[in-house]
Amino acid sequence: VGIYESGMWWLLDYNEIYPLKNGYETWQLFSGKNFVYGLNKLFEHNVPIDSKKDDLTVSTNYYCILQQATKHCAFDSLLWFYRHNKKAFVESEIVELVSDVDHEKSLEIIKWLYYSAYEGSSKEDIEYYFNQGLCCSASFGSLNVLKFLCNLFPSEKQNAFRHAITSGNTKNSRWMLRSGCLITTEIISCAVYGGDLDFLKDLLVLRSRNTIVTLPNENDLYR
Repeated sequence: VGIYESGMWWLLDYNEIYPLKNGYETWQLFSGKNFVYGLNKLFEHNVPIDSKKDDLTVSTNYYCILQQATKHCAFDSLLWFYRHNKKAFVESEIVELVSDVDHEKSLEIIKWLYYSAYEGSSKEDIEYYFNQGLCCSASFGSLNVLKFLCNLFPSEKQNAFRHAITSGNTKNSRWMLRSGCLITTEIISCAVYGGDLDFLKDLLVLRSRNTIVTLPNENDLYR
């Protein structure tokens, strides 16, 4: 970490600095900073991601490192992990991680994942990963990513609408409402959980007459 902060990156070539005191911390830093040169050096010197592993398999630490990269939309880092172990990369929750971030580069990365990274995966796997991503983008992610995924999986749009409302993401919820999502009894209950009183009022006004309004039970309402 000190070497990265000092800018004296050539020191990473010296065998004398290995093994690192905290390899996991360094993997996280380099991934989040899009520092591919550093990732290559860690790989060349067999710096483990986990205390008991020296390979790039799916693990809690590996997941957290990818999370650090997606948090900053570090595209070069993500490409690096993909090229070094495609299987581990696609089996991680990378689509959900990217969909969960509201960043100007999120859509670019999601498109790369869909059109390139998951090429060759089964239809069932693609639907599973990207439907999960759709719900994440509805809840916390970029509206542009949400629009893209809704266009790919229109049958899952209503379910994603429920997630957006429950999480209180009014911007995404209002777009989904304008684009044809239905106001149901369940959706109104989700709006109670979401906590946006103005949006709840709008739903009550816009609902069809046969949509029954039922409050959640007392414990759920209190929550």
